[in-house]
Amino acid sequence: MSQSVPAYHSISTIPNRCDTCRSLDLWRATERLPGYTLSALVDGVVLARLRTFEDPKDCDMCQLLSRLYVKNDAAASGSAHTAELRAFPLVPYIALRSHRQGYWKGDKKYVFESDDLTDFFLAVVPSDFTHTGGRDNSRLDRLVDAQGLVMWHRERQRNTRLFSPRIVTPQFNPHVVHEWLNCCKTHHPSCRRGQGVLPSMQLIDCESRKVVSIESLPQEEPPEYVALSYVWGKSSNSLMDRVEAGTSKPSTFPRVIEDAIQVTTALGFRFIWVDKYCIDQHDNGKKHEQIMHMDFVYQNAALTIVAASGEDETCGLPGISTERSSRQATIPHERFKLKPALPSPRGSILSSRWAKRGWTYQEAVLSSRRLIFTESQLYFECGSMNCYESLHISFDDLYRKRRQHLDDYIGRSLFGSEFLALDMPAESNTTRLDKFLAYTDCAEQYSKRVLSFDEDGLNAFGGIIKRFESASTFPIRQLWGVPFFHPKDDVSPPVAEVDHLGYFMAALSWKHELYKPTRRRKQFPSWSWAGWEGSVFWPRPFDAHSFRSWEGLDMTSIQLYLDDGSTLSLSDIDPRNARQSFFQPKALLIRTSAIPRTAFISDTSGSSMRLSNGGEVRLFPSKEGLDAPKAFKRIQSGRYEAIKLGTVNDDAYLMLIKWYRNSAYRIGTLTVNRFYLTYYTPEARTFKIK
Repeated sequence: MSQSVPAYHSISTIPNRCDTCRSLDLWRATERLPGYTLSALVDGVVLARLRTFEDPKDCDMCQLLSRLYVKNDAAASGSAHTAELRAFPLVPYIALRSHRQGYWKGDKKYVFESDDLTDFFLAVVPSDFTHTGGRDNSRLDRLVDAQGLVMWHRERQRNTRLFSPRIVTPQFNPHVVHEWLNCCKTHHPSCRRGQGVLPSMQLIDCESRKVVSIESLPQEEPPEYVALSYVWGKSSNSLMDRVEAGTSKPSTFPRVIEDAIQVTTALGFRFIWVDKYCIDQHDNGKKHEQIMHMDFVYQNAALTIVAASGEDETCGLPGISTERSSRQATIPHERFKLKPALPSPRGSILSSRWAKRGWTYQEAVLSSRRLIFTESQLYFECGSMNCYESLHISFDDLYRKRRQHLDDYIGRSLFGSEFLALDMPAESNTTRLDKFLAYTDCAEQYSKRVLSFDEDGLNAFGGIIKRFESASTFPIRQLWGVPFFHPKDDVSPPVAEVDHLGYFMAALSWKHELYKPTRRRKQFPSWSWAGWEGSVFWPRPFDAHSFRSWEGLDMTSIQLYLDDGSTLSLSDIDPRNARQSFFQPKALLIRTSAIPRTAFISDTSGSSMRLSNGGEVRLFPSKEGLDAPKAFKRIQSGRYEAIKLGTVNDDAYLMLIKWYRNSAYRIGTLTVNRFYLTYYTPEARTFKIK
């Protein structure tokens, strides 16, 4: 069989009338499927060739198909037929999108269930489209993400489809959520957190409308509860927002909380945890203590409701106090039905105001199950799957027939994947490097978000810090958010095989993203990423041996400088004292060496720096307005110095510091190929960095 898939019709336009749409014989797309190899099948079955495409107003089917046309991709010049309407088999597409490699080799046939080859989705693609090309893969994926899946299928006596469109009702449908929760509880043992509560924990009783203390509940088993993640409104110190345990709610809750209470009861739960009312906002001591238990609150919730629509708490949940915005139209045919599924809400979730707030990051990541409300539909994810409301999944079929291929049909989750390493048993292949990278991945994502108050820089990350510190293997400790491994936590391998200093130096080698705004947070030390507002990232090592403290400096060390003038080494910190490791004195004593100022030269354009032996120096400034010419000038004057931290892969990382009185402050990071620094052998000194 030739590689080209035959076209059943050739039309020059789709006009404003239904005759052309009726001439499209979509049914014939399945007639030759048994003869197709998979590699030809995934390129789609050509149903029509299109010269132009109007936006018709009188034909429902034309209007539906017009959504599938990507003009920038399809309108290539110099071709008589620039675009084609094709039908793509739904199940193979979803499988291949989740698992691009290893599904077939060469032109070998892959055995699908017979029902997998009867449902298609439609797309208008360039005539040279091929699914095996990476660029075309991404173009089709972008179309599906933006417009959703327009599927057609023939009628069956019983519904045995793995995937099928579902009409989203204007109002919230709890049966859909029950289906997701039942699947998770039945098939996902890793999502079954120990349903525990803290003795001091408070919840809103949805029946009595009161804030109650757990200790006051006459139950032998801790009650199941739902948690709420949302964006606060403007701060208020009025008594209206203050609720003591055992008392009734304020005259009115904010709308999002009222709606969340309705969802909680509709799903069969009685209690909900809402930070604004279940944390004492007026006692700073109690507030901080309760904030330190945020990891426990969210990971033990039976479900976390996420309000990802609207600007703040005054906006309700779509489908509860307001109708949802999207509408779907099903177009019947004599022999099949054409049904659209809404676009995946993942993009709207990630672009929401909720996803930009600092506090909501750990609320999402630490939750075992997340039910996310968007303007158009619901999105659900747990540690093992994710799904959205307008695309129905037959979980019975998925887990009964296809358990060994689950990863082929369930894509990557939006949140929570960073903690997969933490949940692995000690005998697994989880490595120290896995844990380190999981922590820095979380810090990178968190740093992209914004906070209303600078002092919350680590409070809003505290639950994640506690989660990493409580890991059974390779727990991560931290100083002002900067991660390190404590020698006393090591059992195997022998401590001597681990470069603890190298890991800490790598942790200090974070950089701000270029051309992104930054701002100093003076509540935290300058050497901590938490000491700055702005998106940061860490170097990615090839392997665990790619982290090294600076070679050739036997005296390289790091100590904490205490308020009384004494010092404390990293190994002297008590790893069991969470409070001690969370907030330490702000000064570090780093014994290392500085690159001589004479080693730096400005290039001919004056826009960058180099070393005198030719090595290119890359500047990643944290200080606002700092550029290479300014840095070079101030290095030459002695106001700035570049001190060695360590090496990651082939790059040496230097901390750019600014002197003020007798202390130094970090203002940026420099990188250079490590081989160029072997020419310079300055003596080690001790730098006090605040």
